[in-house]
Amino acid sequence: MAPETKREIAAVLLAALTILLLFAVFNFGGSLVTGLFHALRVAVGYAAYLLPVIFAGVAVMLLRRDNPPRGHKYFGFVGLELALAALFHVAVAPADAMAQAQAGSGGGMIGYSIASMMLN
Repeated sequence: MAPETKREIAAVLLAALTILLLFAVFNFGGSLVTGLFHALRVAVGYAAYLLPVIFAGVAVMLLRRDNPPRGHKYFGFVGLELALAALFHVAVAPADAMAQAQAGSGGGMIGYSIASMMLN
């Protein structure tokens, strides 16, 4: 299979995932989609609301023929998501930081881990 075909398949799958996550953001789309979004909320907290935008951006980048994306762009998106999760969790009080992370608030479990490493 040609590399362009693989990129286009990945872009279509990411676009479909973007639509499903948008449905989940608005609590529409069934138990599978909302369950997936709840798991993402527990993982990265409020930063999960940015994931549909990031996935849509990556899908558009993959569909561009003139300038195919390089690996550092993917790492940039992952770094942005992790940094936002940590930033959202810095504002949470240390006494109830773990409870907030388990509830999907703040930066979730990943944000809790990064923020606790940075603050201690």
